[in-house]
Amino acid sequence: MQIGNKITHAACVVLAGLALSAFKQGASDVRFYKVTKEAPIAAQRAAEEIPAVGGVEWVAPEGWQQDTAPGAMQLVSFSIPETDAKASIVVLGGQGGGTAANVNRWRGQVGLPPAEETEIMKQAETLKGKAGPVQWFEITGTEKSILAALVQDDTQTAFVKLIGAKGGVIENKVRFQALAASVHFSKEPNKG
Repeated sequence: MQIGNKITHAACVVLAGLALSAFKQGASDVRFYKVTKEAPIAAQRAAEEIPAVGGVEWVAPEGWQQDTAPGAMQLVSFSIPETDAKASIVVLGGQGGGTAANVNRWRGQVGLPPAEETEIMKQAETLKGKAGPVQWFEITGTEKSILAALVQDDTQTAFVKLIGAKGGVIENKVRFQALAASVHFSKEPNKG
């Protein structure tokens, strides 16, 4: 036991000596490096005009402008001209927290109280998508509306969302449905 303590003590003394000798060399040996931050993957994809990120592919509606810097969790986001509406695609593992929890979060974003899961499921609509059936919801508050769709496979869920003033969202309902229907998970990971 004492031999182990002596070895540990000796190692500490050697490390302290190395640290002190490095410290004594002076400030002239201190070097600073500047590392520039790379653009987010989604921004790089936008610049390359490739409508795919992380194995997710989609077809953007005509006239929607892809943002060069989507939000932190967003794969891609779009601005819709002549409205305050914004669309985005977010992908989470599994069911991404579940349908009811997400719908209630969206309800809160437009000023509505939470609803029971049975009520939420009664409001669900389905459209035919490239990845299979796409469940989607129309959530309307007093001033804002949200259209949100869930595209799922065995391991992940893509959330497609359009939020903005009622008029801008409703005017873009058909385009939103086309975007949601086009979202699918590619079999091969994207190059890049």
